[in-house]
Amino acid sequence: MSRKLKDVIVSELATRYKGMDHCLVVDFKGLSAEAASRLRRELKGQGIKLEVTKNSLASLAFRDVGATQLAQILKGMCAIVSGGDDAVVLAKAVTKWIKDNSVLEVKGGYMAGQVLSSADVQKLAQVPPRPVLYGQILGGIAAPMYGVANAFSSVMRSMACALQAIADQKAKAEAA
Repeated sequence: MSRKLKDVIVSELATRYKGMDHCLVVDFKGLSAEAASRLRRELKGQGIKLEVTKNSLASLAFRDVGATQLAQILKGMCAIVSGGDDAVVLAKAVTKWIKDNSVLEVKGGYMAGQVLSSADVQKLAQVPPRPVLYGQILGGIAAPMYGVANAFSSVMRSMACALQAIADQKAKAEAA
């Protein structure tokens, strides 16, 4: 491959990776062409891309965009999986496919300027979806308010019962 062609490819890859906030590096050794096509179709439905590039060219592109740490993971037969709404969606999609097909292996990933190990990606895949997290946060914020409201309600209920008991006693005393 000529130097000019390599420079053009690296430039194109750097342009693609420049705005990328998260990606995964997977080992696709043993993945048949049919399975790769099926995987690409499934991921494309979620807005995720799987692309195979030459490791040395991808390393140069990652260096150009400031993600030099990610180049350390690029060893052997690698594919770069990127896209999706966020890193959690990406990790869930890939780990689900691996669980169903057990052909790919996650080598690592990149999220918010940090390189992730394979174990980190597995943990990331277990994080609940964003709407569930929002619900949990709002529930945690609202819980103390519910507690205060119940405490005031309990005090008011106790006071109402005490006043009713006094009224019943007076009515009983007047009737006697």
